[in-house]
Order: sequence, then structure tokens, then C-alpha cells
Amino acid sequence: MKKILHFSLPLILLLAVAVISGCNEPPTLYDGDGINIGTGAVTFRFQMTDADGDVTAWNVSTDETTVGAALYAVGLVDNTAFATYVNNVRADFNLDNAFWAFYYDGVMSMVGMGVEIDPNVIYAFVFTAS
Repeated sequence: MKKILHFSLPLILLLAVAVISGCNEPPTLYDGDGINIGTGAVTFRFQMTDADGDVTAWNVSTDETTVGAALYAVGLVDNTAFATYVNNVRADFNLDNAFWAFYYDGVMSMVGMGVEIDPNVIYAFVFTAS
């Protein structure tokens, strides 16, 4: 039980900070072609907005079934469940007082990157300072 609380408490705190800080605004959509990355039967759009507001987009091809696993497999995130680094840019709440807010189709995800891939959805990480 302690292990579950130890893991869950930081996630609960981050969600609370996200709600309070107003990071529920949808990310700016990148209107360019995007960078093609990965190989596989399914391709989906992923974008990242960094601390300066600059947006980079990728067309991620994969055989993975979840967004987190696909982004991890191509090296865009450092973890399949909770990203501290996105495209080698750090947002660590303990060190930077910031985190990566994860969106799908402009809505902030309450379940994280474990969502099943839908090629018709745009997935995004937004650097969010609190």
C-alpha cells in the first residue's frame, strides 16, 4: 500500500497543480508537415510546445498500441507512463517547477500517455510552468 501511495501522490499533486495553473488551454496546432519518425503500420501526429512556445511536430509511425509506448520506442520521451524529457527537453516538477501536460485532440488527458493510438487524433505535450 505504501508503494502505491508513494507512486500515486506525485501524480495526484501534478494533476492538482495542472488544474490550478490553468493548463487546460488547448495547445497551438502546428500547421507544418512535421518530421517523419519511426516505422510501423500506424501513423499518428504528435507535437510538442516547449517553454518558449515553439511548436515541433512529428508523424510517428509505429506498431505499438499506446501513445506512450510509441513515443518511447522512437526516443521522443524518456518514459512510457510519465515523461520528464520530451525531445530531450526537461520539465521536472522537483527541479524546474514545471511539467509536461499531455493532450489529445486539444483536451488535457487525465489518464496520461497510456491511451490507445487513434491515427485521427493529434497528441501533444505542452511545457507547463507552475
